[in-house]
Amino acid sequence: MTDVATSPAAMPTHEQIVLTPEQAANLLGLAPATLEGWRRRGEGPKFLKLGRLVRYRRVDLESYLTSRLVQSTAHSHKEQARPKTTLFKYDSEKGMYVKSK
Repeated sequence: MTDVATSPAAMPTHEQIVLTPEQAANLLGLAPATLEGWRRRGEGPKFLKLGRLVRYRRVDLESYLTSRLVQSTAHSHKEQARPKTTLFKYDSEKGMYVKSK
């Protein structure tokens, strides 16, 4: 008797678990270039680097989507995650950068 939970038909295929950047972007409703930019900046969902290949695990995409849930625009994830920026200007008299007021 074959166990249904471990039979080949019941197990997800490689294509169902690991997605190309194009497939991941399609699943998220984004352009592939958006995911590429996020990867360069260390943003967005986790991804796998397999040699030169980039792949996304479906579980990581689902986790990323869950982490982006908000109840109102007053509590947006983007506002909470963005660190406060300190601006500097060059003071030629002092010959150094100083905090802007």
